[in-house]
Amino acid sequence: MLKSVLNGRHAHAFRAPASMPQKNINNIYTFPAPPRLLDASANKRPESLTIRFSRAADLEKVVDLYSGARKDIIDPNNFVRARSFDELAEPVRSGAAALAIDENGDIRASALASVYQDGKDGQNNMTEIGAVMCDVGGVGLSKIIIAMLALKQTFDPRAGARVYAKVAQTNDASNKIFTSSLAWNQVTCETKSDTLFDVVYRAHGGKGFRDRLWYHFTDASQKRAADILQSCVDEEALKAKDGSTVALNTDRSSLWSTLHYHNMLSMS
Repeated sequence: MLKSVLNGRHAHAFRAPASMPQKNINNIYTFPAPPRLLDASANKRPESLTIRFSRAADLEKVVDLYSGARKDIIDPNNFVRARSFDELAEPVRSGAAALAIDENGDIRASALASVYQDGKDGQNNMTEIGAVMCDVGGVGLSKIIIAMLALKQTFDPRAGARVYAKVAQTNDASNKIFTSSLAWNQVTCETKSDTLFDVVYRAHGGKGFRDRLWYHFTDASQKRAADILQSCVDEEALKAKDGSTVALNTDRSSLWSTLHYHNMLSMS
């Protein structure tokens, strides 16, 4: 299910100590230093980002992003459903997550792709782009990871052109990104929306909300996505309206490879 969350603004969060207090040499109880929590990064842009697809080594940090204190900070409105280790293990290990990683190795944005195979000779097979999390505002980071992940999913013969996203009607920021920034087509046919919902509903064991807006990643959307990635490769930076920039490490990213493969398929 796609529900996107942008720019969480809660600057502080409490986390219980990771272990029991211990006595030091002066018989004074002290707590070990807790794990570093990205509790202020929602208000601080990184110096640089590497945007790439996930691998097995990312799993622990991705799980942290979608659960516990990190999620509460980035997603105070709970637009994104919390996800467990078991739910995230397969997509992260298989590269079905797009990540933006800062100079400290922290994940600052993420999106997941879910492939649904629904029988009927594959007529209703589809990929859903969802669970978008981002705590870097003002530089268009969310649209970039969505564009890169959606383009990659069109390479998958299990879904092909059937790449969709589902957004809560009340999530104005995400709806604006899909309609304006990414140029995805809103699915207005009620029958088609019901079919898409039923595929996801059955895959999730009868859980889901029908009152969502569906968007389709069309040929025009693919061209827009390719243009977005091309701009990243050319500029090697994300620019904010105030003139500040975030450097992009394109040589270590998945931006160029995704764009190159898309261009090759477009010419075939």
